[in-house]
Amino acid sequence: MMLVASLLLPVLLHIALSEALSTAGTSLGSVLAVVESPSSTPAFSSFWQSVEDRGYELRVRSYEDAASELRQQGNTLDHLIVFASSVKKLSPQSLYRLVETGTNLLVALPPSASESWRDFGREFEVDTDDRGSQIIDHFSYDVAFDDGSHSTIVIPLAAAPDPFVSAATRAGPPILYRGAAHAIGRLPLLTPILHALSTSYSSDPDSAVEDVRLAGTAACLVTAFQARNNARVTFVGSTDIFTDTLINAPVELPGSAASLLATHSPTHSVQSSYPQSGNLAFLEDLTRWTFHETGVIHATAVEHRSAGEAINPSSYRVGDELSYAIDIASSGTYPADDFQLEAAETSGQTARYEANFTIPDRHGVFTMRVDHRRPGWTNVEARTVVSVTPPRHDEYDRFIQGALPYYGGALSVSAAFVMFVVLWTLQS
Repeated sequence: MMLVASLLLPVLLHIALSEALSTAGTSLGSVLAVVESPSSTPAFSSFWQSVEDRGYELRVRSYEDAASELRQQGNTLDHLIVFASSVKKLSPQSLYRLVETGTNLLVALPPSASESWRDFGREFEVDTDDRGSQIIDHFSYDVAFDDGSHSTIVIPLAAAPDPFVSAATRAGPPILYRGAAHAIGRLPLLTPILHALSTSYSSDPDSAVEDVRLAGTAACLVTAFQARNNARVTFVGSTDIFTDTLINAPVELPGSAASLLATHSPTHSVQSSYPQSGNLAFLEDLTRWTFHETGVIHATAVEHRSAGEAINPSSYRVGDELSYAIDIASSGTYPADDFQLEAAETSGQTARYEANFTIPDRHGVFTMRVDHRRPGWTNVEARTVVSVTPPRHDEYDRFIQGALPYYGGALSVSAAFVMFVVLWTLQS
């Protein structure tokens, strides 16, 4: 046995060293992108390149190949990008399990998406408009791409929320959007990132306008969903927004549109033309959030103690003055006033929040819990279980002011008894 062990030890050390060296330069994670046809892959080359440049291992597959790959290693997949279409070789229902296991999804639901993919969105209360319908705006549209339908619209990013879209992107050029709109429900896990302008409506550009289902700011274009396990799903109503054509295209607004967009961007100046659209910057911010690069906060340390005692004891006494502190680290600037504890100290991307309170006059087992949920940020949950015990027999106060009447009663009875004894003795 000693000989076998001596022979196996160098081999095991070599394997461990090889694994350590191989993981030293690992990527941020694996990304599986699913497109309808391999021939359409070059149309999204700028978007693919931006994902790879950030350190991701990107694999672009057709629906048939992706279905086979998901069956083999779906549970180990980090991120998934799906450009939905009418192809039915990949079941949307199979993606539910991926979200439950923590996989992040970026799903594009264009006007041509099949009904099964629309049902997938409805499971998250994202209801895409009827098949063939597109968002149309007769005021804010791009002149160069216009074919008379005004379906390639210009959307400013000034109102996009943080942390989904960075401040630099919001201050940059608007994006070009050609695709569908969707309505969202009241699910608190949903957050609209981008919606249409007040002059927009959703309809089939090849048919007469009869019944408009979505119009104005109620027509959402990009919506984010964050599950309770912090898995993220982002819905985009367009695949054209990812193409090189719209990414590299200049933006040219009609004459009256600049003043209209200025009302939607009061803090940013609006021009009538831009040398390049803001699509790529917007998509980079969108994938950063979806892939957990931004909008991430987590608890790094939890401390609790009473005055003059050690940190994190297992039990406290009834009535102790307790101090509870939690350190929160964030991937970006997190608003300190958004936490329901007092911000005591901030250092870099880590802030300490504290709360001081008196333990209630009741013994038992108590849970100190932090359950922090904010749109766009990962959920923070911290639970600490401690026992609260009554004081021991030698820890009670020797003199209680509230018992003065009882002390006086006892002393008066004792004094009366002594006087009675003295008087009785003298009489006898």
